[in-house]
Amino acid sequence: MKNVIGMLLILFPVFGQLWGQNVVRYRLEARMNGITTLWNGDTLNFWGFNIYNEEGGTPVLPGPTIECNEGDSVVISLKNESLEAHTIHLHGLDVDQANDGVPSTSFYVQPGEIGTYSFLATHAGNYLYHCHVGTVLHLQMGMYGAVIVRAANGVNQAYTGGPSYSYDKMWLTNEVAKAWHDDYTAITNMSAYAPDYFHVNGKSKQQIWNDSSISVLDGVVGDTILVRLKNMGYGINRYIFPPGLFPTQVMSDGRPLPSPVISDTVDVYPGERFGVLLYAKQALMDSVRVQFIRMYRDQLWGEEMIPFNISAASYIEKVDKRFKVYPNPFNQFVFLGASFSGSYRIYSVSGTLLEKGILNDSVILVPEKNIKGVFLLVLEDADGNIYTEKLLRY
Repeated sequence: MKNVIGMLLILFPVFGQLWGQNVVRYRLEARMNGITTLWNGDTLNFWGFNIYNEEGGTPVLPGPTIECNEGDSVVISLKNESLEAHTIHLHGLDVDQANDGVPSTSFYVQPGEIGTYSFLATHAGNYLYHCHVGTVLHLQMGMYGAVIVRAANGVNQAYTGGPSYSYDKMWLTNEVAKAWHDDYTAITNMSAYAPDYFHVNGKSKQQIWNDSSISVLDGVVGDTILVRLKNMGYGINRYIFPPGLFPTQVMSDGRPLPSPVISDTVDVYPGERFGVLLYAKQALMDSVRVQFIRMYRDQLWGEEMIPFNISAASYIEKVDKRFKVYPNPFNQFVFLGASFSGSYRIYSVSGTLLEKGILNDSVILVPEKNIKGVFLLVLEDADGNIYTEKLLRY
């Protein structure tokens, strides 16, 4: 029977080509030797996936994103370069039992072996994949990633024939209990789960702020942005969008909603995925709050902020690479990384002038008002050149 299943897996992409379908292939590796740097400089040991490399590789957190278009045939091979068995469970996708990655009903990929998973991408939407061996531990250790099935022919539509968008962002969340990663063999009670780091696409705090693939830093009025919300953690993600974006839920778990839902707050439970359209109808400088909530008694574990900057289309921002503002996010003090002669102003999101002064060197800026959120720093030199920098205070 196992040989029959293997033969079908081999022939699946061939049949796809005969039927005129595009075949998308991914070669992944499973490894248990990942190391990444957390926002505060600490290191995190993790397990995960990486794109196959003949010279060896290291896993990434989260794993590589699997992308295809509706109608494509997708073939994923997994080589196990670790000391434990692993699988790939295609979460939310319409696959048969043999390709579902649940080892009791499909197969294990043992150390040194290669397993193959195939499916037909029948519906555009947002999906996930993760190891389904010892799921609670393996998922927490980092063995997960995203699957994006775009509309037919790759057009910028939320789903085939659905509303259009200018560009999209994926926010894949997961909370981290570092003690598990420090010594997973010491875990005696998995219910005593106490996460202390909170990730969006494997990053948090200033790592998010500095990553343009996560943050919306250069949006302009008129943009329509599709955000793909995906929860790979064990708690609720509560997204709180700032006013003026008109968040419209159009997809849930890989299917169009019967009718759109407009709400500034979106709760995403473990394993859920939502497609939310944001309409930039006015200039905006703010942040999307992402709360990580323990489902028991709605307890707040932690919070991250995703900067969101929408400018008028005619707005031109001059950037001088000499100026590096740090730390950012900040608490009380802000430093300029180079000397500057001129004036400075600090504005709130609403445009209120909070502080102004004269700079003659690399000096400390101390905003007078202890307000959290996003600010705009404006520098003006003696020649009237204006430079801006977005600041974030926690």
